[in-house]
Amino acid sequence: MVDEHSYDMVMENWKVVFNWIQHFDFSLDEVRVRVRGDVAWVTVKEFVNASVPLLSTNCFELHNGEWLMVHRHSSPQMEAGGVDFGQIG
Repeated sequence: MVDEHSYDMVMENWKVVFNWIQHFDFSLDEVRVRVRGDVAWVTVKEFVNASVPLLSTNCFELHNGEWLMVHRHSSPQMEAGGVDFGQIG
């Protein structure tokens, strides 16, 4: 069951993002789509304003014939050797 109030809040936030005055230059690379029944996920390397690549996963569910995004995660791609795990602990 979808909480209509939460849905409306999410949609308003997306409207703010897409109506922002600042210009964003997007390019995508390594797009991979996987579908299993009523669930799908897309992995992609995103470049926003030619910045450090973002590795993103977008998850979708099929509801009444429409694919709806149910989760998104994005994080910067680390350069090889960029983290020294020996310093943790």
